[in-house]
Amino acid sequence: MHPRHLVLATALAGEGIAPNIPGDEFFAGVKYHTAQQHDASSFPNIASKKVVVVGSNNSGHDICEAFHQYGSQVTMLQRGGTYSMRNALSVLQGLYDEIEPPIHEADLYSDSFPIPAQSALWGGLPPSILRNKTRNFLTI
Repeated sequence: MHPRHLVLATALAGEGIAPNIPGDEFFAGVKYHTAQQHDASSFPNIASKKVVVVGSNNSGHDICEAFHQYGSQVTMLQRGGTYSMRNALSVLQGLYDEIEPPIHEADLYSDSFPIPAQSALWGGLPPSILRNKTRNFLTI
């Protein structure tokens, strides 16, 4: 790959993580974290850009979509597989809708469940997701 842009979509709880990459100082293109992202259209000649996005969670998908919509050639890199599930199957359904609760409360509810318990709860879910080939997906 010979990208002109490198986007880091690596974070934990909103804190951007910019890893040290050997040879990074020789990269002549634009490099930034998704925390800096405002609007992909602000880049000159955006349609002619090749963009590599490192990270595949929400920010990574958002930035890929933003650059793709403006005509960039986009590649996403991720460590491992990503499971997706239909929105209707989401255990968080009802938290993120137009009615209630406010988004800061929904985030608190969804992120306050201990990670080991989340792993145990979600452990058997991916095979069932893979069998269900429907539209309208949410990355988990």
